[in-house]
Amino acid sequence: MTLELSKKEIKPDSMPIVFQELATIAQTLGIHYLWIDSVCIVQDDDDDWREEAAKMANIYEHASIVIAASCAPNPGTPILGKRSTPAPRAKSLATLGSRKVFMARKGLTCGIHANTNSKPKDPLDQRGWALQEKELARRWFSYSAAETQWRCRTLQTCECCTVPSSSQAFLWDSARPIQELHDRWHVIVQEYTSRKLTQPTDKFPALIGVANKFRELTQATYLAGLWKENIVNDLAWKRGSDSQFYPPPLSLAPSFSWASISGMVSYQPTRSSYSGTRTYHAQLIGSSASTAQGGSFAIANRESKIILRGCIIDGTLSTSDAFNPSAYYLEVQSKKCISGVYFGPDKELSGCEFTVDTILEVQDDTNEEDSKNGSVKRLEPGHNSDLVGAFTAKPVKLLALDTFVTDDTVYENFLILGRDRRQGSSYHRIGLGTGKSCKLDSYEGLVDSTYLFLWTLKEKIYQTAGLKDVSTEDICIL
Repeated sequence: MTLELSKKEIKPDSMPIVFQELATIAQTLGIHYLWIDSVCIVQDDDDDWREEAAKMANIYEHASIVIAASCAPNPGTPILGKRSTPAPRAKSLATLGSRKVFMARKGLTCGIHANTNSKPKDPLDQRGWALQEKELARRWFSYSAAETQWRCRTLQTCECCTVPSSSQAFLWDSARPIQELHDRWHVIVQEYTSRKLTQPTDKFPALIGVANKFRELTQATYLAGLWKENIVNDLAWKRGSDSQFYPPPLSLAPSFSWASISGMVSYQPTRSSYSGTRTYHAQLIGSSASTAQGGSFAIANRESKIILRGCIIDGTLSTSDAFNPSAYYLEVQSKKCISGVYFGPDKELSGCEFTVDTILEVQDDTNEEDSKNGSVKRLEPGHNSDLVGAFTAKPVKLLALDTFVTDDTVYENFLILGRDRRQGSSYHRIGLGTGKSCKLDSYEGLVDSTYLFLWTLKEKIYQTAGLKDVSTEDICIL
């Protein structure tokens, strides 16, 4: 069907079954206008897509209701009628003596019951673009695999729940504390990066509506998927354990952004749900990054950079197998540890956990005189992976982000940085680490910039723990 014919008439029976069902649902609700992206955006027309994609956030936000055909893998699969996965019936167990009767049913994992690790998920919940449809909607009604589900600004409920629960639609709650909103952003990023995008270049655009709404709510400054006012916490992302280890097909973001790698990221190192005290060791003193506006949004973010002032210690990174994320080893040397302390999968020490973001390779440098001038970098998209091999003791810098103290443990998050050979004063992020120490009475008062990297000490003698080779530097991260 051509565009001109469609402007005159669209016969119902010419549309896929799901579209026909959605029209029936809208009419039943007394709604006279229905917006479907694949119908209202001219297919294979880049200009029309750019124009309409910029309006999508407003469409979802101001719609009377957003109806999600969550269980349909494609428009040809109906959502009305017999369910493919019927909701299990609640069972009543007989009263025994004075014991009370209770209701039980098998738990569901789809839709509002799902988390980032839930399997299986509804097909719609696996699509990156669909996340902002749900987060921006004032009223969201989903046809999930086993039941129908509802969410609005104040509550969410479903067929298997007897009592509605409070809504998780944080984008509408301006009364929440700012830090709680930023923590919720981390949850959104984790969920978003667990989903799939047909076009890799959509990585920023598919979240632009949520980003703009978050900025409107918090007045924060957007930095390539992170926020200037929460930058130290936002930098503490790590590659998810199930994420693809290969680099993304295209270079879409600076290395400090979660959008620079493939697959799901985790904000577990921030430990925002823990009870404790946090001290920050790094601060943003400069940046060059685009805001979430316009058609050049995704391209511009690739060239962004940040400058952090923080506490640095030198280390080296090695690997016996560049393609195995568990085969990397970190060595930290200090005046307290003359022989160095190694951390890796088969080492006895457990005081440090770290992940590298993707496959690493040795920086090309024909003028390299010794290993001290070398470094490592991420394998760039499109580069020949056959040339990547094992390497030993390549210099890296560890930049302390923050220290988080709970009742019994001290956690210290740090970035692992490799020097950029084209711009010797700049660095690329290549990983994230968390050093852990048991909290002793003698540790009190040592959580400041003078007493960092305590987890590198072989002997836990905190009274004399100040590492004198910790320096304060300004680091530019590309």
